[in-house]
Amino acid sequence: MIQLKFRKRKALVWFGCGSLTIFAIYCWHFALGVYRLYSSDDTDSSNEVLLRQREEKIDEVHLPKGSNIQSTWSCTGNMNYESEWHQRTCAFKNICYNKERKVFQFYRKPGNIKKPILFDPKLGHIYDFNINNHGFVSLIARPSQRQSWGPIIVEEWLPSADQVPYLEHVHVLFMHWHVSFNPGHVIWEDIASTYFAMVRLNQYDRNAVIIEYKHFPKRGDEFYQMYENLVPAFAAKVDGLDHYLNHFSSPLVCFRTLVAGGSKSMLYLPK
Repeated sequence: MIQLKFRKRKALVWFGCGSLTIFAIYCWHFALGVYRLYSSDDTDSSNEVLLRQREEKIDEVHLPKGSNIQSTWSCTGNMNYESEWHQRTCAFKNICYNKERKVFQFYRKPGNIKKPILFDPKLGHIYDFNINNHGFVSLIARPSQRQSWGPIIVEEWLPSADQVPYLEHVHVLFMHWHVSFNPGHVIWEDIASTYFAMVRLNQYDRNAVIIEYKHFPKRGDEFYQMYENLVPAFAAKVDGLDHYLNHFSSPLVCFRTLVAGGSKSMLYLPK
């Protein structure tokens, strides 16, 4: 009897926490929407500079066949030092995933003069998204170099839409943090970070797909249940990268917008 009461109490606590979390996310979205509506367009600060490159115009559904289109990117966060990769949030446009090589490919005009991505005071011009054994952004709140990510640059035009699948909605890349089950860390540092990354870059899409990069929890796992129950509050679905892309037979799958980075440590981690 005591055990039954404990289970009921535990279920009520979980239900209450989940409901409050979903309500909080909706409130955040509403408040930020109102803020963007009434605030000025110039929102850059000295500590956070938004870098945007010129984007090619894309039709609502398909890329124009035979067009020469390159990838583009925009970031917010620390862009002055390559070592501050964990402080960046970025959106990559017209980028593809190579299922055979298991890498994201950033397309640059063939034979074009290389343009630097960053300028570091010590290292000078940097021409790659991966340098010094780490990527360009962090995919987790408390990252090591292994939890960083960046696409590889290929000197090719973006494949045409009649050759590969081209996904229109925003996709957000993140990495699940494998620790003992802790609802607070999962909610605020895994799940909420993907939402805030979209909002921060003004890329919010209610039909977004949240993609876990390497170790998506198995069905039935406590982590899996939290993702399945909470992500629908602000996005269409959540899935593991390999499982999601295996639905497409093409060796390349292209994205109109891929958001990555922005995970922040919000809660104290006991030692």
